[in-house]
Amino acid sequence: SDAGVLKRLDASLIGGGSHVLLSTTTVSSGVAQVDITSNIDSTYNNYLLSITNMHIASSSNFRVRFFNGTGGSQAIDTSSVYKYSGIGFRNDRSSEISTGGTNTFADITIAQNIGSGNEDSLCANYYLCNPSSTTFNTLFKGDFAMQDGSDNVAHGIVGMVYLDTTAVTGVRFFMESGNIDSGIFKLYGIL
Repeated sequence: SDAGVLKRLDASLIGGGSHVLLSTTTVSSGVAQVDITSNIDSTYNNYLLSITNMHIASSSNFRVRFFNGTGGSQAIDTSSVYKYSGIGFRNDRSSEISTGGTNTFADITIAQNIGSGNEDSLCANYYLCNPSSTTFNTLFKGDFAMQDGSDNVAHGIVGMVYLDTTAVTGVRFFMESGNIDSGIFKLYGIL
């Protein structure tokens, strides 16, 4: 306002909070993993990986690994590069995820005991924080909601760190056992 006169400002000039869709991967038949290896670079400081209605072949744990600039086409799976913490509960108040500590891992569980019934699925939003940094370790955080095989709903949050300052260039989502049968995986750059 200028002396009672309202001024207009184009929202594109102030930025912040805008999401740019970079890719969509739609799974419609069983796959062992979903790799997102394009468009994760220095263009954006943060990326959102949004998963809608992921359905799996058999009840299992959902996991993630990163690709890095020197990893070529192989996701990084050495036993000393990831640390995480997470917590979550089912509607029956039993723990779904309650873990963390000083151990390092070859991959990280980001949702446990997902059901494989006809109506069971997982929806999640995971954020990849400044993956192109070669100064700081890359952080990954997010939350999920899912249904298990006993018609319980679970909600959880998870955070992890990749203990290497090599730029992260991709993400692999996969099940501890069995296939991902369907789901929509979207990658957004965050302005």
